[in-house]
Amino acid sequence: MNQGETLIKYAPVRRAGAAEIDVFRCLPVFRTADGQEFGAGVVLGHKGDIESTAQRNAAILRLIFKALVRALAQGARVDVIVPVNSVALANRAGATVIHDVFAELDAECHAALVIDIFNLPVRVSIDSLSDITIPMLPYTQRFIAHPHPETEDFTVFANCNYRGVALDMDDVEGDGPAQLDALTDFWAEATRRRLGLCVQNAPDQAIVDAAGRWEALYVDGAPIGAARERPLP
Repeated sequence: MNQGETLIKYAPVRRAGAAEIDVFRCLPVFRTADGQEFGAGVVLGHKGDIESTAQRNAAILRLIFKALVRALAQGARVDVIVPVNSVALANRAGATVIHDVFAELDAECHAALVIDIFNLPVRVSIDSLSDITIPMLPYTQRFIAHPHPETEDFTVFANCNYRGVALDMDDVEGDGPAQLDALTDFWAEATRRRLGLCVQNAPDQAIVDAAGRWEALYVDGAPIGAARERPLP
């Protein structure tokens, strides 16, 4: 009996300075037999076992890497923003699982990777963030992070050479003005720490326009384009 499937959708991303879409953010989805879809919170959420979280994250990465290899073989020149749950690297066993799946990827694909670290705690030290980042450093230098909603100081991400910090607009409560205020505050802290702004799931053109004025590294959402099931422009 078909209980459903796990797949990846690819959200087109507007990259600062790019004339065309050449970046896609990878969205893990579980689709039930009757067509219901559940996102990363279900597919990659931590359920109490670090190694299990790492194994599920590794399975998602393998799906993404398979599609990336195929896209590059077909001549596409794309980058992919790939999700990694910080909890998956919270102990040596989990970190080894994540390291090993990156080690499977052909070296010519490394330049296409941007790592999106999510599910971070409120307080992150340089040591703890380094422990998360180091297992993937041989494969890319490009990292962005989702600070916890209660984190007010982004210094640690700058100190660990992250490229930027991401705000998922789906997590911001309120109407248009309230969302714009939240994004403005987030951008101000990112800029203060010389981190690029990354905006995910922008709900409307006003948010996209604001992100553009602030030279956001990456912006995705409905005004940019619907997610697709192949990472091709």
